[in-house]
Amino acid sequence: MLSVNDGLGGLNLSSVPVFTLSIWFNSTADQTDRRIFSEGSTTSNNPLYNLGTGAQAANTTNNNKLDFFRRTVGGTTTNNHEQSAETPFETGTWHNAILIDNSGSVDLYVDGSFSRSFFYTDTDLSVNTTTFGGILRAVPGQGFTGNLDDIGIWNEAPADPAAFASAIAAGAAANTVPIPEPATAVLSALTLGALAFRRRR
Repeated sequence: MLSVNDGLGGLNLSSVPVFTLSIWFNSTADQTDRRIFSEGSTTSNNPLYNLGTGAQAANTTNNNKLDFFRRTVGGTTTNNHEQSAETPFETGTWHNAILIDNSGSVDLYVDGSFSRSFFYTDTDLSVNTTTFGGILRAVPGQGFTGNLDDIGIWNEAPADPAAFASAIAAGAAANTVPIPEPATAVLSALTLGALAFRRRR
């Protein structure tokens, strides 16, 4: 599990009005309800903003779907495991997920193609941790078994989301795709070379 800006409040992306997240991932085991991206709180298990594997323990196909879950600081679930039709968590293969969140209007792309949209009422989650590969909260957990790479974060949405997703899926590194340009303030806070790591495929 990689904690970003640990002890300094995370990145708090879920409070940014508009942001784009791109992650390459390779699952090395069939796994239920694990996270590739999460924001939470060290003082509670309630506020969550998560992207990960499916939550159906008895159904391997659903486990392999990309899954979005969001819960408020008060414990209200606004998005209860919104899942892709695609199953990109089959083991041993690299895949890309792009999440574009525009004040609660969310578009999900898988391997360069539009997957689905979903919505929530945009409210402050009071998160203070940002992690990749699990959840860092009052009781940490949901550790992902596999590899993550070439993670990109922007504080805006692409002008042409389909072209943006297609370029990254075609192999362009997240920090070289020109639409949009990386968010300088966000990337400076990361101090991890823009979180752009090269996949080894």
